[in-house]
Amino acid sequence: MTATTDPGQLSGLPGYPGRRTGGCPYDPPVEYSAWREVDGLQRATLQNGTPVWVVSRHADVRTVMTDRRISADSLNPAMPGAGTGLRAFARMDDPEHARLRHTLTTHFTVKKVERLRPRIREVVDRFLGEMIGKGSPADLVRDFALPIPSLVICLLLGVPYADHDFFQNHTAVLFSAESSADEKRTASHTLFGYLRQLIERKQADRGDDIISEQADHVAKGELTWQ
Repeated sequence: MTATTDPGQLSGLPGYPGRRTGGCPYDPPVEYSAWREVDGLQRATLQNGTPVWVVSRHADVRTVMTDRRISADSLNPAMPGAGTGLRAFARMDDPEHARLRHTLTTHFTVKKVERLRPRIREVVDRFLGEMIGKGSPADLVRDFALPIPSLVICLLLGVPYADHDFFQNHTAVLFSAESSADEKRTASHTLFGYLRQLIERKQADRGDDIISEQADHVAKGELTWQ
């Protein structure tokens, strides 16, 4: 992705992400289908007005994902849309990305995930029961699709259940397309501060979760707070 400072080149560009029509909720914005039918990358603007190149065709996506000249680093000054001030694990380049990924692999083995299955089933059954108990009509997104992934992430991280509302609310702000840059920045720093305190607590009271293992890496000097 690259940016331009010439306002004349930005006029009339489509916005990204595009707006969905009122049809099937699984249908992408109509522009995306049209973009895949033509050669090359597509010029668009983010919600904050930053101009970007959109990679829309499968062959181009494969090329970009394997080209080491392309960066995912959200702290790179040239990265369009950057601005939270914190670099998420998924927004890093190798070799740092590979090093950090290696510290998490033990939590995503088949055996480890299978051990979580009963607890995840309990969460799903509880929310299904509550949604059915409220009667029709039901809001599938609000009452089921949003809370369950957040609670499963809490299970993986070792976030206490008493904190799940706090964690879920700030996570929703961070990943919502409707949140402003300031709101995302505030949510990001708030979550980071919470996780830092949680790591400190886990150093004294370890569990079988990701945060406890990361606390071990911090204690050994293999990870830092930055």
